[in-house]
Amino acid sequence: MQQFALKTLPILLVGSMTAFTARADLWIESGVAAASMDVTHLVRQTVDKRATAQLTTPRADGGAVWLDLTGSDSRSDKVADGVGHRNKVAAAHLGADIRHGDAFFGVVYTLAHADGESRGAVPQSEAETQWYGVHVFGERSFGSLALAGQFGWLHSHGQAKSGGPSVAMHSNVYSFDLTARLLLAFGETHVVPYVKVENTVIDQRNWRDGYPDRMTVHQFPVGVNVSRTFAAGEWTIRPEADAALVRTAGDTEAERRENGVTRSTRWLDDATLWRGRLGLTAQKEKTSYLMGYEYQTSSGGRRSHQMQFEGRYTF
Repeated sequence: MQQFALKTLPILLVGSMTAFTARADLWIESGVAAASMDVTHLVRQTVDKRATAQLTTPRADGGAVWLDLTGSDSRSDKVADGVGHRNKVAAAHLGADIRHGDAFFGVVYTLAHADGESRGAVPQSEAETQWYGVHVFGERSFGSLALAGQFGWLHSHGQAKSGGPSVAMHSNVYSFDLTARLLLAFGETHVVPYVKVENTVIDQRNWRDGYPDRMTVHQFPVGVNVSRTFAAGEWTIRPEADAALVRTAGDTEAERRENGVTRSTRWLDDATLWRGRLGLTAQKEKTSYLMGYEYQTSSGGRRSHQMQFEGRYTF
């Protein structure tokens, strides 16, 4: 009996470790962790477009309200122990902003839904999360130079599972960005090079098998936006293109303690990202409409497609 126990004990321990490790990695494999970056980027995207437009097509003092609908389909080939994930996100952003002299500031409220799944994991992991939050932003122009800042908070709650019962979780995501833009005008053509510092803090809570430490990610986009304005009857048309290179640093691996054991798992691709975006804005008197598409890729197997539709009324 003693020999049987000695033989079976290692098997039971290995099985137990495998079980809790699989459950603990569920939040990474199912795409929940990466969805934090996806949703935050959609908010940044809508704020950045508003701030850039203040340079290229400045308006008179006053306010504006707008609704921005965005969506993304992102994939990563290999993240957690060689397993990738895929996320589909849909978000609505309701915002308001005010321009006064050389200053511009506003607030945006976001609602989002994300569906995630693992790629290469057996059994497959799946997740469904809802997001809501608020961001405030502002910009100050000094001639052709504009300095901008943004601070925001997002909260998520949802379920994830992998061949067993669902696991409930929620998290808080904080973001803080600083941006410098320089306007170069050549007639009706506007060139805006920019540099950014994007900071994202992910605070995962309520994870059944021990939640990871708070993670902080730093990203450094360097890019250029080019647009041109055309008159078409009563409408003003502005096509634009944007390209950026993004470096990533910080906590690309999640560390946590489970049953007294410290475990580390890579959850975010830290390879250089390349972003390209095309957009088209149509404006008539106090209303304007925007449509945009963005593609993002990296040498680490991460890629995403994003769409943006916006309607704005200025008063």
